[in-house]
Amino acid sequence: MKKIISICTVLIVILSVPIYKYIEFSNERLNNYSDKILSIAVNTNNSIYFLTEQSRSEKSFIHDSNDLISNIYALETVLDSAYIFLTGSGIYSNSFYYLSDNLMKELKYNNLNKETIEDLNTITRSTDILIQRLRPYYGTGSTISKKEIIHAIEDFLEEMGKLHYIKLWRD
Repeated sequence: MKKIISICTVLIVILSVPIYKYIEFSNERLNNYSDKILSIAVNTNNSIYFLTEQSRSEKSFIHDSNDLISNIYALETVLDSAYIFLTGSGIYSNSFYYLSDNLMKELKYNNLNKETIEDLNTITRSTDILIQRLRPYYGTGSTISKKEIIHAIEDFLEEMGKLHYIKLWRD
C-alpha cells in the first residue's frame, strides 16, 4: 500500500511540472500582450499630444502625423493578435486602415477641422481605456486575466466606434 501511495505521489509531482510550466507560459504570454498593448496605447496618446500641442513647424507636424499613423497600425496589429489568441476570433482590422487613410487625408498643418479634432479626442479616450485597464499590471509581477484583456479590448473598440470616419465591428 505504501508503495502504491509513493508511486502515485511521484506521478503527481512529475505530471504537475508540465502543467505548472504551461500555466506559467500562458500567464507570461498574457502579461506580454498586456504590456505590448499598454506601450502602444501610451505611444498613440503621446503622438496625438505632440501632434495637437507640440507641432510647431510643418516638418514636425508631418513627422507627428506619420508617428500617429504608425502607432494606429501597431495598435491594430497587437489588438487583433491578442484578441485572436484570447478568443479565437479576430476584430475587423480593416477599419483601422480605413481610419488611418482618412486621418492622413484630414491631418493638415494649421488646419485641423472640428471632426478631425473630435476623432483625435475619441482615439485618446479609447487608448485611455486600455491604459487605465492595463497599467495596474505593468511591472508589478501580478498576472492579468484573459477576461480583463478581452474586456479592455472590447471597451476600446466600443469607444472607437464613435469616430466619424470609422465603424468597428467584430467578424
